[in-house]
Amino acid sequence: MKYFLVLLLLLLTPLFSEIREEYYDNGQLKFETNYDKGIKNGLTKMYDKYGLLSLSRTYENGVLLDTRFFESNGKLKNGLVLKSEKNKISKTKILYANGEILWKKYYQDGKKLDYKITYSYKPQTYIKDFYNDSGNIYEQLIFKGSLYNYSIYYNSDGSKRKGKVENTKNGDLANYKNGKLHGKNIKNGYRRVVSYYNNGVLDGEKNVYTSSGKFLYKVYTNNGLKEGYHPFIDSSEILRLNTKYHNGKRDGLEISYTVDGKFIQRKTFYKNDVKDGQETLYYREYKDDNQDFMLLKSETDYRYGLKHGKEKNYFNNILENTLIYENGKLISVTTYDVNGTVSKINQSDLHKVGL
Repeated sequence: MKYFLVLLLLLLTPLFSEIREEYYDNGQLKFETNYDKGIKNGLTKMYDKYGLLSLSRTYENGVLLDTRFFESNGKLKNGLVLKSEKNKISKTKILYANGEILWKKYYQDGKKLDYKITYSYKPQTYIKDFYNDSGNIYEQLIFKGSLYNYSIYYNSDGSKRKGKVENTKNGDLANYKNGKLHGKNIKNGYRRVVSYYNNGVLDGEKNVYTSSGKFLYKVYTNNGLKEGYHPFIDSSEILRLNTKYHNGKRDGLEISYTVDGKFIQRKTFYKNDVKDGQETLYYREYKDDNQDFMLLKSETDYRYGLKHGKEKNYFNNILENTLIYENGKLISVTTYDVNGTVSKINQSDLHKVGL
């Protein structure tokens, strides 16, 4: 798949904006997206393989504000659409109004309502309702944009849960207020998680243990948004990833480890959820006596999610080449041989070597 960047220079402000384009294999434009400092901002358009506009989205500083669907004749979609799935058992009803989806209903066995999604566009939210065999709602998931926000839980009679609910068999504990988790929550599975909720969202510390009670890690959230370092520890209790967050977005250093957790294989700096700073990659080597170690593979500078500055590539800890980028665009390549001889290829000649 081919990607092209069309850079827009802003004469009156120092901000860096761009339009990123993505194409189908047949050469037709697929996506056209506006970015500001690596974050979606403004209009995004999606086209089908025949070049017809099928969808548009409007973003403001990375937040989705509006989504609209189009007919093949270019008009906004309106009315009820019934879609039967390939298995001929499930079906979906979709109601459009002025290009926006008002709701989707999903049915099983031809008639049983499984769940329903209701959309709201100002602000961009949607609600996902799940139903039991009696047709009563038992859980409601609330999303902001594409991100899960909180759930509302219902009793079998349709009333919202409240107070403390304990499971004496597995030790689970939940506190509810107006159907939302509120207060201390204990969930036991292959791991034991002790967390705290405020009006349906995680708020405060979360402690994670093994099923046998061994402490693994502690993380923090602020009103549902991740703060500080959040590790990923796999089922073998090996640290595989550790990421720093601020306001729910990657912000700072992220470290990735090898499968056995012995070595660092990647260090990446983020700002506002996009790469910003240096990314360093390593690769694994083994000695004859089966001792393993890591070697430097590359060092790459990023700005606003795009390569900007130097990319240095190494083999056996020896510098092989240096690539220079400006706002994601390759400007020049400098290569080095074993004797240290330098060969530089400028932008105008990159096509001659297939770059």
